[in-house]
Amino acid sequence: MRRLLIIVVGLTGLIASCGGGGVIVDPKPSDLRLTKVDEFKTQYTAKTDLNDDNGNKIASAGDYIICNNRGNRIRVAFDWTGDLSSVQLRLKGLRTGEVTTTSVINYPSGFTDGGVETTLAPGIAPQIVGGSLNSQSITIMPVEVTKLYGRSYLQMQIFDKAGRNGKVAGSTDAITFQSVTALPVVECAADSANVSAKIDNTRTEYRLNSASGTFIACDSIIGNIPGRNHSTQVAVRFSLQGNSPIHSVNIGLRGQNSSQYDSNYRAVVQAYQLASAGNGRYKIAFDANSSTGAFLPQSIIVSPTAGKVKVVAASGKVGAFYPELTIATQTAAFGINGRVSSSIDVYSNCNVIQTTNEDI
Repeated sequence: MRRLLIIVVGLTGLIASCGGGGVIVDPKPSDLRLTKVDEFKTQYTAKTDLNDDNGNKIASAGDYIICNNRGNRIRVAFDWTGDLSSVQLRLKGLRTGEVTTTSVINYPSGFTDGGVETTLAPGIAPQIVGGSLNSQSITIMPVEVTKLYGRSYLQMQIFDKAGRNGKVAGSTDAITFQSVTALPVVECAADSANVSAKIDNTRTEYRLNSASGTFIACDSIIGNIPGRNHSTQVAVRFSLQGNSPIHSVNIGLRGQNSSQYDSNYRAVVQAYQLASAGNGRYKIAFDANSSTGAFLPQSIIVSPTAGKVKVVAASGKVGAFYPELTIATQTAAFGINGRVSSSIDVYSNCNVIQTTNEDI
């Protein structure tokens, strides 16, 4: 079976090459096999040859590069056999050996139209510290390089529904595919689009104690409509200034005091899923679900059926979250968050008192 992954990477991207495989022994055998990795392509290429500080050429004009200060769209095509549940992508610094997990894509929910698309927030740069392919899916852009940071490999692991590592076909114990070629990670010339954004506000399905009360999130709800006893609908409104159109937005909720559940609650919103309010203003609506019984967040459903705000009585404040967005335009990717302005308190138990006519 073949699937296409289209990855939008903030700051550091993934790698363009085939073959290889780092050997990490997994004590739990699985029938899942990664049989082939066809190709990795980024949207940026070097305009001129790139040399390191010693004058050694590390890339030729036209070679793929990773723009450390921009979003990097990457295409990854691969084949597998067996019961695939998820794919984990990682970066490994060439000199430092530091490994950073960049993305976890679930199958089949994370795969749409033959692939997935995600946005990775800035800050994942280990190299600084030390299905068929669609040729129209990435517009290749030659760019000027102003600084060389280093190089990074792509590593890839696949997992079955039992959470066991799949093996790289042709190897006895290899569970990690690693690209043969490490791509240069560089500073690219400033983006002329001059795009900026800010979060305007964050609203939820629940107001505390009154129709004018503070917006909150609930872990367990009594009196909501059937099927929503562990759900909180959230709407994040943001503004975008600039002349580069949005490609996608990675939305996530981050805990104010703990990052324990941050990785569970991320999703990619395509441009067509954004509700536009005009004049560069947009809204993202999604459902936060804690049905596993753990503190929010656990899962996310983008563009749910719009609901009305409900007044609730609440007890057992367990923390707070704030929205984090990474916005990918055609030429850049940048992150914004509402840690200060849009924090939402989370309560373990809520009881619906009233359903209002207010839209979320």
